Amino acid sequence: MGLVRHRIRSSGAGGEAVLRIATGRSLARTLVADWIARLRHRTPKVLTEGTQVELSTGKAQDLVVRLEQGKVDLLCCYEHPALSVPLSPARYRYMTLATDKLVPVRQRRRPAWTCSSVAGNATTAGSARYSDRPSHS
Repeated sequence: MGLVRHRIRSSGAGGEAVLRIATGRSLARTLVADWIARLRHRTPKVLTEGTQVELSTGKAQDLVVRLEQGKVDLLCCYEHPALSVPLSPARYRYMTLATDKLVPVRQRRRPAWTCSSVAGNATTAGSARYSDRPSHS
């Protein structure tokens, strides 16, 4: 997070601070939008009125490349062992921001499936995580 704080404090081309975030479309509309609003309104403010936030959306693989190339400061993505983005925990710091659960729903009031009938008993779809560029220590 130190790198993120430094990036927010540094100036963009017009003198304003810029935070560049890569994320999927669903997360951009939900979790990331709410997170940005909280950062703008909390005390002390992390994102001031003059701070610009640039969002890049797309496929996870493309967003990982943007992070590795230094084109974004943060990557916020869904993570699950079966669908994991290829980021090394030794190279990138990350944290879990939220957890989602998939729940099968049908029109009648009785469940169509039980957890034991779902392949692998997997009820957790994955975690939304963010990762920032590696520190150069």
